[in-house]
Amino acid sequence: MASRKENAKSANRVLRISQLDALELNKALEQLVWSQFTQCFHGFKPGLLARFEPEVKACLWVFLWRFTIYSKNATVGQSVLNIKYKNDFSPNLRYQPPSKNQKIWYAVCTIGGRWLEERCYDLFRNHHLASFGKVKQCVNFVIGLLKLGGLINFLIFLQRGKFATLTERLLGIHSVFCK
Repeated sequence: MASRKENAKSANRVLRISQLDALELNKALEQLVWSQFTQCFHGFKPGLLARFEPEVKACLWVFLWRFTIYSKNATVGQSVLNIKYKNDFSPNLRYQPPSKNQKIWYAVCTIGGRWLEERCYDLFRNHHLASFGKVKQCVNFVIGLLKLGGLINFLIFLQRGKFATLTERLLGIHSVFCK
């Protein structure tokens, strides 16, 4: 009985290359959206967006998240490749979409994490006080741990092929084919 369940799971497993392609398509879309958005301000005063760039990017990514993962359970790259997210914590073998909490935490981890990283570097660049030095070391240490965790997750992904990113692993969501 257990081997039948394992065979059903492996038959529905999305190829590693498809998952990596979906991630690359998402990155390309984000770059395209950002370049198109900045072109709208091409004729304005230079540096107008620079001061608020992390916040503007975060708003754009929240907009994309709302109309992709939150509403359709898949990123744009996954939709192109006929893939969507599945709730791995669900005991049911049938498809269960990610819960609302998983989707929200996905946004917090991905969008909030990028925003926090960009904004922290800007914050610490302007202050050279001793107290900021210790906070900066702590932030750099946490970022280093997250990057190490991402590397370890990627090596496990290459071996097992289930969770392409550390965020997916922590939230218990993985890619499955739509049909």
